[in-house]
Amino acid sequence: MAISTLPRFLDTEAPRACAVLFLIAWMAVTACAPPPGDDVVATSDLGNITRDDLERYILSLSDEQRRPAADQTLVDWRRSKVDDLLIARALSDEAEPLLERPAAQSAVQQARFAVLVDAYVERFIDPEVDVSDEALRRYYDAHKEEFGHGEQIRLRNIFRRVDSDATPAERAAIRAEFEELLDALRNGASFGDIARTESDSETAHLHGLIGRLDRGQLDPKLEEIVWNLDEGEISDIIDTPVGFHIFRLDNHIEPSQLAFDEAKGRLARRLQKIGSEALFDEHFEKLLAESGASYNPEILAAREAVEPTTVVFELDDHLITMASIDRHRRVSTFFELRTQPADEWVKNVARNRLFVWKAERVGLDEEPEIQRRIDAAEREAKVRIATEKRVDAVIAELEAEGVLEAYYHDNLQRFQSPRLHRMRIIRSDFDSYEKPYDALELLVELRKKIESGETDMAEAARLYSDDPSASAGGDIGFLRIDGFGKWAGPRAQNVVAYLKPGELSEPLLVELYDRAQLTYERTGFLLVRIEEVRESEVIPYEQAGAQIRRQYVERHRPELEARIRDDVLSAIHARILEENL
Repeated sequence: MAISTLPRFLDTEAPRACAVLFLIAWMAVTACAPPPGDDVVATSDLGNITRDDLERYILSLSDEQRRPAADQTLVDWRRSKVDDLLIARALSDEAEPLLERPAAQSAVQQARFAVLVDAYVERFIDPEVDVSDEALRRYYDAHKEEFGHGEQIRLRNIFRRVDSDATPAERAAIRAEFEELLDALRNGASFGDIARTESDSETAHLHGLIGRLDRGQLDPKLEEIVWNLDEGEISDIIDTPVGFHIFRLDNHIEPSQLAFDEAKGRLARRLQKIGSEALFDEHFEKLLAESGASYNPEILAAREAVEPTTVVFELDDHLITMASIDRHRRVSTFFELRTQPADEWVKNVARNRLFVWKAERVGLDEEPEIQRRIDAAEREAKVRIATEKRVDAVIAELEAEGVLEAYYHDNLQRFQSPRLHRMRIIRSDFDSYEKPYDALELLVELRKKIESGETDMAEAARLYSDDPSASAGGDIGFLRIDGFGKWAGPRAQNVVAYLKPGELSEPLLVELYDRAQLTYERTGFLLVRIEEVRESEVIPYEQAGAQIRRQYVERHRPELEARIRDDVLSAIHARILEENL
């Protein structure tokens, strides 16, 4: 009888009895475990976070991150920092297995290097720069024009591109759409909102804001119209060969001149930058000799082909070869390559590596404050690596669920390839000549020879151009007209926009905008020939995958990161003890 009832007892009463015993034991253990102390502000599977942990984390943040936003209470802000610290710990741990990848290792190493470069500059360069009141006054008196401006306007635009081969009917249809937009604007619709959603200009993401303009920066036909608008007035539709414009004048800006006392902050930053740049070169040359590094920038000036394995800079195990320079060129934009040519990029990378070498030699990396900054920078790099891994996983889920395809169809206008011009250029920089006028004379003569057929433009570019494209015969590939104008200046852009394929421009003045000075710096002249025009077209979904994912992440990053934050905090069972904050 006892034997026959044993299985039934095990199936019913024994598990229940064991569960009760386990619960009693667990309650006893937890009852004996001490509660978190008053100094603990959060608990999680990764351990407790104390007030000291939180204070150290806050001190590792940049100055602007160390204070609450205008709409935050101090407690809410401190709570958000506890969340940040918990997430940083969790994602740093998640990143560790990913550090086997070379790209991840490089990202963490670069974070460390950046701290050591800053530490070297702070210790050895900044103290040598003279920013005394006397030095500031001398600079101000010699450069007063840099601290004022003439009359300016602040302008917005909405632009609709029209293909060069559009029929009159197609052009009329586009104009009719623009007339509807103009009616909406004059009935109170937001200019910025319409610019953001309807404009084909690069200013769309800025709600159409072009910015502050001096007289003479626009095509003369446009100048006459926009400078005569009243503040807040919207122009009529302006018909140009490349499309339709609607402008709004935000305001006229009167000429102004900053007094010395008002300009002192800007003066100090300016002199610090100028002085530092001069000292950078001095320290670079000194450290080259001290370290025994190999540096051969003359290789970059060679017009003939150079082997990819050729070394331009070498220090210990750090190499810059022609192959790495070519990689840099491939991933850089047209604008980046022209504002920081390859030789400048190599020098900056080499200089920073030498600063790191010296910082390590004198033990800056072992100082507690520098080590704290290195730890914080490496942690941030690891968090970024793990965050991007999680973002990729979420995007893969959304793609499988059809969310990305729906996004593509709802935003087809965002997946149209822009109208592109393939250009060939010859650039003649002022720096290459004793007299700026000689730069112009060279291009005047070359243009005559190219037009007459005496000289081939590609060969002339190889021989005479100061542009990085010289080795490719001046071919700068396909790019947008406004992207070209961002580098060459609005006047050159307006001329090139009217060129037909095969047509060669007159010598054009290159006017590079200096954001620090709020002025255009004239750097040289160039010839431009349009080789080919590639019209705008909708990119098929199958070909737009990477672009769709990138755009979706850009537009939804706050939501994606909020989802990741919630997932991480839930996974580690985070609990904030607000009473201890």
